[in-house]
Amino acid sequence: MTEEESRKLSSLIGSLKGTIIKNVKTDDFDLFFSWCNKLALDTRKDKTEKSLLSKIKKENDPTKKREFIEEKKKFLPQNYPSKIEIGDIVHINFGYGYCSELSDGHYGIIMSDMKANMYFIIPCSSEPLRIMEFPIKLGVPNKERNKDKISYLRFDQMRMVHYRRIEKVSYNKTYNVGKYNILRIYKKINEFFNFDIDNFPMEWYSYIITNTQYGRIAYVQLSLILCTVQLGSHAYVHGYSTM
Repeated sequence: MTEEESRKLSSLIGSLKGTIIKNVKTDDFDLFFSWCNKLALDTRKDKTEKSLLSKIKKENDPTKKREFIEEKKKFLPQNYPSKIEIGDIVHINFGYGYCSELSDGHYGIIMSDMKANMYFIIPCSSEPLRIMEFPIKLGVPNKERNKDKISYLRFDQMRMVHYRRIEKVSYNKTYNVGKYNILRIYKKINEFFNFDIDNFPMEWYSYIITNTQYGRIAYVQLSLILCTVQLGSHAYVHGYSTM
């Protein structure tokens, strides 16, 4: 780092310190700074992992390839589940949440296979979503040590998350909500978004398909979401995954 860069960094840190003192509760200091630390470290690890993966794919020498593979293992998350399936209950680190988004750690349900290092998840909370309550018994460890404790799915907080946010619930046991609940959840997702693509006005299709490149991209993205919700529910009826 150059002297000029060092001065710029000191200035930014000083400005950030004032913002934190004025706007972040002292009780949240640990969460805020631990998340900043994780954000910086995990992002660097992820970039290094991708760089090594690229080298592995290009390397033809078996010895060097093995060296790259062993080096890549050093940058993998330590508490990441060895295997993840749709319906698995995992612990998700949401960090210092933005505005009304969830903060800190919450249990969540995996709703898709990994896509580009991301999983589609639905978080669980002790607080129900008033517009759509979905109580469920997770049977996972909790502070109350109550296996019958009721949790609530937060459809308003479902999202794609990077796999580095995910941690295993237990070192020796895997928890899964089962195919019946997966089907119920897929149906609730559809209900939450109120998708009705079959009844879209025809002029919408015409505009999306024939308009700009961004319009076509939006159409593809919407189609992918609908496939996840609609086909995913059918897949679990027949016992296979479409993801």
